[in-house]
Amino acid sequence: MTNFTDKLKVIFCEVFGLPEPFDNFINFKIGDFDEWDSLGNYAFLLRIEEEFAIRFSTEELSKLMSISDIINYLEAI
Repeated sequence: MTNFTDKLKVIFCEVFGLPEPFDNFINFKIGDFDEWDSLGNYAFLLRIEEEFAIRFSTEELSKLMSISDIINYLEAI
């Protein structure tokens, strides 16, 4: 796991109101959890932008659909 994983777990739980993340968090993707739909994904990504002081482009917002996508993006910047 990367150093981003733990922070993303905290953000994920905050956004979706969960006490703890799901097992196999790293492989989780949009739609695997009822509340993680397109609107939930947008809220999650906005919170990530705040936490990491970054700004996703419109194209990136439409492509970042899984925890691994987000981790790969964060590792590349």
